[in-house]
Amino acid sequence: MSDKFTEFGLSTDSYAAFDAVSLRDLIKRRLTEKNVFTDQLFEGSNLSSLVDVIAYSYHTLLFYLNRTSSESIFTEGQLYENVNRIVKLLNYNPTGYKTSVLTFQAKATPNLAKGLYTIPRYSFVDIGGIKYSLASDVAFGKTTDGEQSIASIGEKHLLYQGVFEQFPLQQATGEDFETITLSFDKSTKIDAYNIHVYVNTNGVWSEYKQTESLFLETPTASVFEKRLNENKLYEIRFGNDVYGRRLRSGDAVAIYYLKSDQNKGAVGPGALKGQLAPLTTPTFLQIRDNIKSPNVVYMSLSNLQQLTLTNTDPSTKPEQEESVDSIKTLAPKFFGAQHRLITASDFENYVNKQYGNVIADVKVVNNKDYIDGHLAYAVNDLQLQHPNMESRIAYNQINFASSTNFNNVYIYAVPKFEKITSATPMVNFLSPAQRSLILNGIDKIKTLTCEPVVIDPVYMAIDLGSALATETLTPEIRRSTILNIVKRRDSQRDDDIIRSEVESIIKSYFGTSSSLGYLLDMSSLYAEIASVTDVVDVYMTRTDNPNVKTQGITLLSWNPVYEQSDISIVSQNTQYPYFKFPYLFEQAALINKINVITSLT
Repeated sequence: MSDKFTEFGLSTDSYAAFDAVSLRDLIKRRLTEKNVFTDQLFEGSNLSSLVDVIAYSYHTLLFYLNRTSSESIFTEGQLYENVNRIVKLLNYNPTGYKTSVLTFQAKATPNLAKGLYTIPRYSFVDIGGIKYSLASDVAFGKTTDGEQSIASIGEKHLLYQGVFEQFPLQQATGEDFETITLSFDKSTKIDAYNIHVYVNTNGVWSEYKQTESLFLETPTASVFEKRLNENKLYEIRFGNDVYGRRLRSGDAVAIYYLKSDQNKGAVGPGALKGQLAPLTTPTFLQIRDNIKSPNVVYMSLSNLQQLTLTNTDPSTKPEQEESVDSIKTLAPKFFGAQHRLITASDFENYVNKQYGNVIADVKVVNNKDYIDGHLAYAVNDLQLQHPNMESRIAYNQINFASSTNFNNVYIYAVPKFEKITSATPMVNFLSPAQRSLILNGIDKIKTLTCEPVVIDPVYMAIDLGSALATETLTPEIRRSTILNIVKRRDSQRDDDIIRSEVESIIKSYFGTSSSLGYLLDMSSLYAEIASVTDVVDVYMTRTDNPNVKTQGITLLSWNPVYEQSDISIVSQNTQYPYFKFPYLFEQAALINKINVITSLT
């Protein structure tokens, strides 16, 4: 059987070879061959114009055919709109915009009497026009008449950049799986983790809780499902009295969202010095009074003014919506987990997605890997007689885990904010509030027999370093180590430019590139430095020891807490274990340790 159209002499796949011009020429040629029409040969004639319209319409249709045929396949889709629609079949919800998050400390003045207090949700503090808000009610007690630091507030709660606003009240129609779409212009960014829903039935407001899937809920559960759709707008969906409670006709729906100031909302350490103010819109005050417990008395404005909030750490930076590549990576994994945390990858994917506003990196191991890895390091390398009493290990175990160790799941987490100074080791640890946030979320869907523990990583300081094989290593070696960059004799490039380029290359291997279990690729680092324009040689020397001269680049790696027990020269590709996180020590001083010299030959 012929694979050509008998009337036209074209193969079945020839449509893919046509564009507007080739199709127009084909039509004109066939019309000319019939010797019936001649106007097609004259540009501007009616027939010529009709042929152009047909040809270019076909070209447009062909574009959509090619686009939709590839975008309908999950592995080949590239457009956010199409990939978002596809993963909806897997019940995967892409993560939206993430606003800045701030840890803080609270102090009560002597003017606040002893007693129990509750700070109302959505209370906010103004930092020079930038507002940070509490997302939930905060209960605490004051036990003295004088000034008192209220540790329980900052240890259990976070401030989110932005102020809570109310979406226009919606009236329910009472249909099954009723959906409300939060429509905003593209310049408005709302935090993915702070959308709260309240429903008024027969004059009484009640709070609806967010669920990962309505199909996991009971018929009477007051829950809603939130999803970022293909247009990057949030859809709030309710149940049908089989999977979650259905809205009744006439119910009023109030939706509160956190509107972010985006990049200008990030603040540094010490920026927060102020008092809280409550959200006092009439609708919210009614909601607040309806949903509170009978014994709760919210703080008045005058009492709130007796609390002073401060911060010692910078806020995290805001992040845009989840990318197409991230969606394509995580969607199959979340589908396989089926809203349960069983394997290490289940835990890692869940923490990365649900707490991506505070977590930069995470590794999860079981009890065996923890004993064979981190505890073995404490015993064998650090020579600790009681490794479980090491300060950070003991702190995490005592405060955030049960008394047993045999069924623990260890979560090594690196927060997004950094605390690095030239005088002290890196102490980039999760705050108690961040730990509690993660553990409370995990507890709902983890396997019954496991106990999650959030563990602090071992931060490894990295700096330029070179030494003789027989030399005793100390961190002081870094102070006298010089990285020598030799440029061509006839080079016209400025030394400072070359020095700056080399500094940028070294810094790029750390910072946001670092991770738990990081592979420090020394061969690539050397190759990148050697490829800088006009560079002909790279070697290391020491100002305090003329016998030290090492070809290439070497780094000094040490544990700042136990600097005599864990210190080494890194000259080859090095894979750090899962619990170690390398960072560049004294970044500001790096440029002064790079020396550019001109070749003599």
